[in-house]
Amino acid sequence: MRDMVREASTSPIQRTTPRLAPRRRGAYRSGDMKESRRVKRISVLVILTILVLGVVGGLVYLGLNPPNPVAKQVEKVLPNDKFQTH
Repeated sequence: MRDMVREASTSPIQRTTPRLAPRRRGAYRSGDMKESRRVKRISVLVILTILVLGVVGGLVYLGLNPPNPVAKQVEKVLPNDKFQTH
């Protein structure tokens, strides 16, 4: 085995590390920026969709099950000035 490794065209270290293709300056960053913007946009849309569905669901629930009003007797004291003579 040792003889085969010595005669191999690439060393074991070179075989385990991938080679990166030469890139233009800033090409990786612009692709990464586009990807991060896309992820942010999708996450914002998912959050907005969840919020809208929650609001619509709450309104539907309140429409189907309105809260019962609390009945409370109101007592108001009327002035008795009209019937008294000065």
